[in-house]
Amino acid sequence: SHTEYREHLAKRAKRRKVNMELSDLVRISLDVLGKDRAWLAREIGVTYRMATLYYEGKAVPKQEVLEKLFKAFEMPYKTLEDYLEDVE
Repeated sequence: SHTEYREHLAKRAKRRKVNMELSDLVRISLDVLGKDRAWLAREIGVTYRMATLYYEGKAVPKQEVLEKLFKAFEMPYKTLEDYLEDVE
């Protein structure tokens, strides 16, 4: 139905916003720290490809990886929601 389609589009837009916020976080943090995606991949225990997907905003890590990401960037957050609340 039209309503279901609009709900689907709204969810997609929200996911896209979250992905872009995460991408900005990764890009800026790597730049500030003078590090690269290979370093990030090693720090958080993922492949270079996954680190690149986070960097490009094409994927959002699971909670356990997200915690490692915040730790690697020396940020006090525990969840993506915590981070997004501070960003807004």
